[in-house]
Amino acid sequence: MATEQTNNPLDVKITEAKSDEAYLSKNHPRHAESVANVARLFSQRYPESLAVEQPPSPLDAARDTDVQPELPSTEEAHRHLWEEMPVDELRTRAGVHIELPRGYEFDEVREAQYLAYVVENAIPAQTATHVLSWYADKMILSMGEVGDADYDEFRETFKGSLTPAQIELLVRWHKQEVTVGK
Repeated sequence: MATEQTNNPLDVKITEAKSDEAYLSKNHPRHAESVANVARLFSQRYPESLAVEQPPSPLDAARDTDVQPELPSTEEAHRHLWEEMPVDELRTRAGVHIELPRGYEFDEVREAQYLAYVVENAIPAQTATHVLSWYADKMILSMGEVGDADYDEFRETFKGSLTPAQIELLVRWHKQEVTVGK
């Protein structure tokens, strides 16, 4: 049997292919081609190895099984974030803590909505804090009166920190939800 391996011309080809620079270097432009060539030579040299049954893919099993059943579904997590999570926990998760001057406070419902949005969209804490500080300053200094010029300033101030879609959603939310009834 040993003489069969040394006399087989494919053994020489396999050895040469495995010593090729393209096979040895993952960064070589022909690396994938060289690896495929070695695999082809092996399958020609040892055709019986193709008959070996491969174990099932763990990824296929994960798709078919709830691998962490104790975790809430996406819908449950969304509901908890938007409807059930206390504002203090939202502040902690968002990393946003603003000290307002004495006599001022955020509307708890609107603050919770903003913080849930921050958490759900993974807005960095520094950006979220800057947005809320800007808003608090604007509302305190203007005595709650916000106009188109303020929205334009908001767009300009947070361009690059928030996506254009996030900026427009926050402006629309403020116009339609926060200022309603004022």
